[in-house]
Amino acid sequence: MYDKKLPLLSVTLCIFAAVLSSPAQAQHADNDYDYRERTRELAFDPQRFFPEGTRPWMEIIYSGDDYGFPVYSIAIQKGCTSDDTGEARRNCGNRLIARMVRAPFDGEPLRPRNRGQVLFGYLFDEGVGDDLALRDALARYQLEWLETDVSGCEPAMALLEADPVLSFFATQLTPSEGIPQLALHADKIRFVHRGSYLSETTYYGWAAPESPGEWAVQFAQSLEACWRPASSIAPWERD
Repeated sequence: MYDKKLPLLSVTLCIFAAVLSSPAQAQHADNDYDYRERTRELAFDPQRFFPEGTRPWMEIIYSGDDYGFPVYSIAIQKGCTSDDTGEARRNCGNRLIARMVRAPFDGEPLRPRNRGQVLFGYLFDEGVGDDLALRDALARYQLEWLETDVSGCEPAMALLEADPVLSFFATQLTPSEGIPQLALHADKIRFVHRGSYLSETTYYGWAAPESPGEWAVQFAQSLEACWRPASSIAPWERD
């Protein structure tokens, strides 16, 4: 398994050295395949987490820095899934099934973005040039593919019940007073909530205090003790 325990400086130097090496540089220069974007699409797109193809009730995508290093993505679907068959469909209507893909890391990273930096460094070194090679490389890298029923996760339910209408999505229409907060090269959160098939609310930005982004990060953290390995097919292994 690829060594994921690298300090940020070492990761940066390794990637920089790889770019400067002529064989690797030539290999990627002759190929227009964007392994970074395809990794986001195949592995970290929450709409691929449930094979039935329905849009999730909630999506959270955490990406690092301005380069969009993939850290984790979460999708939550209400009710039954395609994995529920036979008798299982009798009692699945009230569930909130959450699934997450996360870039693994050996130990605790200095910053969340380090997960995605090491992942992209590995894929660059592998020289992936098409989807087949990318899927194979991601399988060897052993991305975390996890699942839980949110309705049985007490910390997560406490957050949902504390603000059941997600009131923080309210938008201030008048200009605020004072100097606006600045966040240079901040990690980004994309948070989508679908109240029904006719309504969708999206936040994209940094985890500013009292913002939907901050709540999304807190909600993801509240699920940490409840995850278990997912039994369904991982998104990067599906067509």
